[in-house]
Amino acid sequence: MSGPSVGDQTLAEWYATSVWGQPCRNMYRALADAQDHRLLDIVQDRQVADTTRTYAAETAGQLTDSAQVVPVLSACLSSDSLLMREGAVYGLSQHWHAPGVPDLLAARFEVEQSSGVRQAIEEALAEHGEEHAASPAAGELAAG
Repeated sequence: MSGPSVGDQTLAEWYATSVWGQPCRNMYRALADAQDHRLLDIVQDRQVADTTRTYAAETAGQLTDSAQVVPVLSACLSSDSLLMREGAVYGLSQHWHAPGVPDLLAARFEVEQSSGVRQAIEEALAEHGEEHAASPAAGELAAG
């Protein structure tokens, strides 16, 4: 199996022939600026290191199509990689008004063990907390 593809190319071939040559932050920013949904393919490409995919997940939050972005980033919340979970939180926080996102992040807060991921969720809830004060995590933030 050759891995995920973009058109007739595998993602690995596409990376190699792109102006960047490999997945990197500048690639992600350019794809987000162009509203190019290949960025979501990169987030899901397990052949790319989690440390690199994390930035893709975070940057994917800049894509405006919540219907496409939220399912991909939501799946990342259950990743074994705490880096991927954190990147997903930052990306999802940019889609706060999409159906289910506040509850999804509040629920993740309740089970999350990583202090870094919990902090990212706390930041999102604090930024938008007034709009979702009923969430368990927002209540915990208000009490703390």
